[in-house]
Amino acid sequence: MPARPKYQVFISSTYSDLREEREAVTWAILKDRHIPVGMENLTAMDDRGWKAIKSLIDRTDYYVLIVAGRYGSVDVSSGKSWTEQEYDYAREIGIPVLAFVREDQCITKAKMEREPAGQESLRRFVEKIGKHHYAKWHQSDDLVAAVSAALRQQIDTDIDSGKERPGWYRGDELPSPQTLEEFARLSTENDKLRAAVAETSLVTELRNSLDKAVIVETYQAGYAGARNVWKGILVECNSNFITIKVDGDKKSFSTRDMSLTKSHNPDMLVIQARLS
Repeated sequence: MPARPKYQVFISSTYSDLREEREAVTWAILKDRHIPVGMENLTAMDDRGWKAIKSLIDRTDYYVLIVAGRYGSVDVSSGKSWTEQEYDYAREIGIPVLAFVREDQCITKAKMEREPAGQESLRRFVEKIGKHHYAKWHQSDDLVAAVSAALRQQIDTDIDSGKERPGWYRGDELPSPQTLEEFARLSTENDKLRAAVAETSLVTELRNSLDKAVIVETYQAGYAGARNVWKGILVECNSNFITIKVDGDKKSFSTRDMSLTKSHNPDMLVIQARLS
């Protein structure tokens, strides 16, 4: 059975008003066999310094943001709350963010911002989060369920799209150098097979389009803007090249690194071909 990584999940929120919810989410992440981290992991020596927080986020695979009725304590050097700073940094370095904002009607008065400045900062922060995506939550139970489901879905999506996060492995679960070399070889072969299938599909489509009007745009790698355009009729196609007739003359192009692009005219093919 292949080793499964444990993913480090940074939990970001205000603390005093969401202590119970943070604890519930932490236990849910542990039950899913991942590693929850947050400001609780910073020692008194760290003084919750920004350098220590950044270091923790740098080693994080996923970032979970929980927002309710408070903006939180502000770092005087940035003018932002620690929570907003953590969120901005996770976005900046490309950590997948899972955000959860509590419904206003579920927040008690005792856990709301009292000062207008804090209320406005919270409103702007939620507005910023909303430019991406967030889920609404009501009570602790549905928050826990939503975090677990969203985390599992994000992990599966990252794996399926080839963007799997690094995660953490036990030392005795790490692949051997020979296994890593085999993975690299198989990956290279897979890329070649994908390219061959794509090329075969292109040739098949072009063969079915003989005698059709065509535009061929040629370009040379490394030369931005260096393009030529040829308009004619597609008269021949095989696995190595295509031939078009242009004003009575014939011109051939290699099918290597060739692709079809969308055309507004259904009776016209538009092809891009790279010159060697």
